[in-house]
Amino acid sequence: MSNSLVLVATEAKSAYTVTVTINTIGARTKKPPSIKKSFKIFTSFKLIKNTCIDIYIFKQNVKVRPLNLFVIILNMSHNREQNILQEEKSEHWNRKPAEVANIESCIQFIKSAAYKQPQSLQNLLKSRELSELFTSCYMYDDKLWCFSPWGEITYALVNDNNNEVFNLRFFRLSGSDNQFKAFPGYRVGGDSVLKGDEDDPNHNYVQSAKLDPEITKIIERLPNPPKHMNWDALSGTIPEKGGRYGGEIAFSEQQVSLKSESWRKIQECLRWFYQVFHFIREKQNMLGVARAAENEQGEPQDLRKNLENLMTIASSMEKLGIRMGGTVHELVSWLESKGVLMIEKQGRWLNKGDTFGVINKPMAPELKVETYERLRQVYGVVNYYLFAGSPVINQLWRESGLIPDFNDKVVSSYDIDTDGQHGRIMIEEFDSQSTEGDYLRWAMATDSHGRVYVDNVYDPRVGVDTYGTAKLKTNMGILIQKPEDYAEQAWAVPESYLRQTQSVTGRPYVDISRLIAELKPVKDYLQTRPYERLFGEKRP
Repeated sequence: MSNSLVLVATEAKSAYTVTVTINTIGARTKKPPSIKKSFKIFTSFKLIKNTCIDIYIFKQNVKVRPLNLFVIILNMSHNREQNILQEEKSEHWNRKPAEVANIESCIQFIKSAAYKQPQSLQNLLKSRELSELFTSCYMYDDKLWCFSPWGEITYALVNDNNNEVFNLRFFRLSGSDNQFKAFPGYRVGGDSVLKGDEDDPNHNYVQSAKLDPEITKIIERLPNPPKHMNWDALSGTIPEKGGRYGGEIAFSEQQVSLKSESWRKIQECLRWFYQVFHFIREKQNMLGVARAAENEQGEPQDLRKNLENLMTIASSMEKLGIRMGGTVHELVSWLESKGVLMIEKQGRWLNKGDTFGVINKPMAPELKVETYERLRQVYGVVNYYLFAGSPVINQLWRESGLIPDFNDKVVSSYDIDTDGQHGRIMIEEFDSQSTEGDYLRWAMATDSHGRVYVDNVYDPRVGVDTYGTAKLKTNMGILIQKPEDYAEQAWAVPESYLRQTQSVTGRPYVDISRLIAELKPVKDYLQTRPYERLFGEKRP
């Protein structure tokens, strides 16, 4: 099988038609596509594994504009590599590792094209000497990356597509999962970090900003900043959504489109589970009831909204084979017996036609606390089923082949160790492929505290954007969860799955890795990749 392209190039006064043919070795055509019977082989060489490139030149008497043959050849070879991966499912895809580039030349180039740079970089050029701020340069995935030493925030200048524009990019060390993440900018108001394009329905709070493994390795190797280094000029370049340099935020949540129907079904379930988990995690302050340690204000009207949402969740979970009706019914009946709510029955209580009537009287503090605890327990049951799955989704897991065979050879492995609360993190990567042409890489994490989780799932063929993340994301919903979360966000995780943990940020975290271990892919990994095999010692 071959791909060919006819193009025209010129040399002095003579014109040539050039046919570039890319072939799989062993399947080369006997004769190339030709315009005339007589032809000359200009060159033939091996480009990538199992692929060669033949260039045939035919002399013509036509004056034409010159073309950049080299660029066209590279583009064709890239497309051919994509085709090879679709045809040869056993071929693993690995980009070339980053190569060190000359930082001085890069900075001089930026200065020479200063007027073409984004406004944030233009302002920085006016106030500081770039060589004082950026000390390392790499070429990776056809991009130039100039990095500052790493501190609380790592700064970078990134050039894409060999144009003259360098974008300012930022990376942060996440306290809850002890990994470097992309930092697109600040949210409105400038007091909290954007985790991606958070208004995009494809956004995943945990997964969207995860860095390509090679970018993580580069940042880990960066030196610590000198004590005298002044970060003021750099910190003033970080964009704020809807504010300063907000127009320079270009983070994309565009997704890989899965071709396998069974893979898409699982992905949709995992995304829906994530939305429910996110709702439970974020809406605790809207319950209208008090936590035992606080004196929050709230009235039955707010509680009614929450219960209606809970009923909707329960109805949807029943469609996935998870029976929540009785548990929710018990809570609603108890609230009715306490005179808080009145159910206006128009059929079965779980039907959409049923509504809550509000009894407008203040709730006693003790009742608020008890209501909160009962509601937390019900949501705890929901949380368990989100992670443990259901007969429906577990059947999908078994039939789809989406989970890799963890007995297979590891595609790649690497450590993450930033001296944080997680200690050393070992990542092992495995590939799964569908008959329809989907290709996903699973990054399975085990840390030195014995916690195991799915660190990431991504398509390694799509390349890297200027934020160091995949150009096309693969949002796998609740499958991608960090082993720790803020205590207030894990409020509805069943207590039997919680463990206290140390925090290096001063903000309380709790360990939810026992709940994550209920996910079927994590269970499968734990069975085939015992902890002792990774760390050479028994699990803590």
